[in-house]
Amino acid sequence: MRYLFIIIFSFAISNHSVLASNKDSLEVINLNDTLNKTETLSLLDSARYYEKTDIKKSISLAKETLKNAFILKNDSVIIEAKLFLSSHYIRIGLYDNALEYLQDAKKHYEEENNDKGQTSILQKIGDLLWYSGKFKDALSYYEDFGRNSLKNNDTISYIRSQIAKGAVYGNINRLDTAILIFKSALEHSESINNKYLINLCKFNIGDALLFSDRPYQAITIFLELVEELKNNKKDFSNFAGLYSSLANAHIKINQPKTARKYNKIAFEFALKDSLLTELSTYYDLEFQIYTSLKDYKKALFNHIKYKTLSDSINTKKNIKKLANFQLYYDLRKREIEIEKLKLENEIGHNQLKRNRYFLFSGTIVLLLLLALFINIYRSKKELNKKNKRLDEQKEELESTLDQLKDAQAQLVQSEKMASLGILTTGIAHEINNPLNYINGGIHILEDVRDEFNEEDIEETKNKFNLALKMVEDGFKKTSTIVKSLMSFATRENNELEKHSITTMLNNTLTFLTPRLENISIEKNCIESDELLVYPDKLHQVFLNIFDNAIKALAKVDDKKIKVATYKNNHTYSISIQNNGPQIAKKHLDKLFDPFFTTRETGKGVGMGLTISYNLIKEHNGEIKVRNLKEGVEFIIELPLT
Repeated sequence: MRYLFIIIFSFAISNHSVLASNKDSLEVINLNDTLNKTETLSLLDSARYYEKTDIKKSISLAKETLKNAFILKNDSVIIEAKLFLSSHYIRIGLYDNALEYLQDAKKHYEEENNDKGQTSILQKIGDLLWYSGKFKDALSYYEDFGRNSLKNNDTISYIRSQIAKGAVYGNINRLDTAILIFKSALEHSESINNKYLINLCKFNIGDALLFSDRPYQAITIFLELVEELKNNKKDFSNFAGLYSSLANAHIKINQPKTARKYNKIAFEFALKDSLLTELSTYYDLEFQIYTSLKDYKKALFNHIKYKTLSDSINTKKNIKKLANFQLYYDLRKREIEIEKLKLENEIGHNQLKRNRYFLFSGTIVLLLLLALFINIYRSKKELNKKNKRLDEQKEELESTLDQLKDAQAQLVQSEKMASLGILTTGIAHEINNPLNYINGGIHILEDVRDEFNEEDIEETKNKFNLALKMVEDGFKKTSTIVKSLMSFATRENNELEKHSITTMLNNTLTFLTPRLENISIEKNCIESDELLVYPDKLHQVFLNIFDNAIKALAKVDDKKIKVATYKNNHTYSISIQNNGPQIAKKHLDKLFDPFFTTRETGKGVGMGLTISYNLIKEHNGEIKVRNLKEGVEFIIELPLT
């Protein structure tokens, strides 16, 4: 039945596709009958004709060219139209639109392995990103532009790529790098004896030196350039900029009169070529010159001129930008209206198509429903089988989980038995001392009994009291140890009890006394530290951490363990530090994992800290570990309530 479903569906799709494709192919044939490459290129020529006189019409014709080229599937015309449109979009400030078309052209030239085309596009994209202020992005394209130029043995393009790179580094304030790049470009320009590029490189080097606070070196280069250009003015174009830079350099070395001389020459060139930005620069430099000469009246006059001209330039730019956006808006509005009409025609066409295939589709739907019903029945049957299998797997998993719990309990018991060994050693050591007291008292009593003399009753009485005191002290000491031991007793108590954390820490250290003989213990615990805890479980945690600390200090000369407690807003914290070796960073995250150990095989199963972690979790607390400058710190955080 599954195969029947697939056959019916394929039959429906194939019939629909055949009918639709027949109609679509007729439409394409009709369009191609009315279009050809020559007529499409003629539209693009018309767009170029109106490029300077009617930009709106020029863009409209270029878009029409692009649309026709898509219908003809002529890639070369598509790219030509996109490049033309991108140049218009740059002019009217629509940089994102221009960048999209340039990227398309780049991709096309890469697929065609057109190195020359790629080189040209890389420069255009770099320039566009430069205009947009995206200097670092532009740098990447200029570098590719340079590599392609070298690959094609195009020295002039390579020099231009270097000049562009230097300009980028200058704009991102990496002036020393810019100077090195400009000097490299100068060497290549001199190798082909291209006077224009030589002069351009020298000017850029001078400007970079000027803006990196080396005005004297800049002046030397500018004056050499002025001397060279006296009889060869065709080899340079930015004379206004050159003399403005000379004036600026002399301002920096506090020679305002010389600066004014060069600024006047810059003004003449700017006025001659109608360079508004350079005229603005002239008034700004005049303001600085007269300020340096302390002629504040003229300085103010020139500053007002500078501000007025700058505002005028900005206003013109804004007006032009608004006009460009209005132009783009009008074009988009017209395109939307055309698309709307096309969409309405397409909706009508689709409605007819739907009616034509309605009966056919209804039949197919009925067959599909029948196939779907049969498929659902089979799926339900298969699902019942899977559910039965899942139930069996569930029982297996539950059995496995019980086995895992038993294994975990055995591991916990093993860890407790290990702790019991530690406790036994401590108890034996601690009880031995008070037993010596009691034994000594008994010996004294025996001596009193054997040497009793009624005449020397006072001395006998003193000996008797001393013996009683020794026996009493030994008894009290033994009683204290037994009480501490009781706090360690395995009671499987699942009820919280109020206990002093400091007392619990001291009890733990008491039983570890034999192992702490060469270790300095520093305690800094707060008072009023009673908390609701599971005492046997918390003792187990303390014992595990102290045991780890003692083992970590095995090869340390000056052994130290620091214990501290403190309260925060909602937590009670216990810090246990040792000055042993740090834990490897790669092991820190695994320290509380089951069976993880860094000890030699047979010297630990790696469950001590895992059990400690789980026991602290039962207290709704946290246990953490971190490396110190010297040693390791374990931090236990328990809730205050």
